[in-house]
Amino acid sequence: MAEIPIEDLMVSDLCMNQVLFVAAYFRNNFNQRKAYKEIYGEHLSNDQADSCASTLINTPRIAAIVRKKKEELVETAMVDARWALHKRVQIIERCMQAMPVLKYDKELGQYIETGEYTFDSSGANSALNSVEKVHLGMAENKNITTKSTIEISSAKSTLLRGLIQDSATE
Repeated sequence: MAEIPIEDLMVSDLCMNQVLFVAAYFRNNFNQRKAYKEIYGEHLSNDQADSCASTLINTPRIAAIVRKKKEELVETAMVDARWALHKRVQIIERCMQAMPVLKYDKELGQYIETGEYTFDSSGANSALNSVEKVHLGMAENKNITTKSTIEISSAKSTLLRGLIQDSATE
C-alpha cells in the first residue's frame, strides 16, 4: 500500500477533494472506485463511482500528478515493468517444472517416486495472465485489443523471453 502525504499534493493546483482523492487512490492500491467512494461517499453505486473516478483520474492535472508519483514510487522501490515481467517469467518457468509425485513407502520408511509427474498449472496460468496484463500495460497509449486463449507449452518460456527482450529494446 503506497501512502502519499497530503502535504506533497498540496503544492499542486488541485482542489481539496481532488487532493484527497489522489491520496486515497494511492492508499487503496490504485483502486479508483474505492478511492472515489472513500472521498465522495459510500452511498454511490459502483457504476457511478467507476464513471466519476475514471473521469477524475483522467483529468490532465490529476493524471500528471499520479504519473509523477508512480514514477517516484518506482524509483524508490527500484522496480520497473521489465523487472516485474522478468520475475513473472521466472514464476512461470518454476510452475511449469515437472515435479515427481512422491508416495510414502512404509517398508522403506521414505518417500519414493511413483513415476508420475505434476506441475502447478494454476500458478503458471496466473503468472501468464499477469504477464499479459503487464506487457499490455507497458503499451499504454496504443489502442490494443486482445482476445487470446493461453495454452501452456514448453515453447511458452521462449516466447516470454522474447517479450522481455522486445521490452528492453523499446
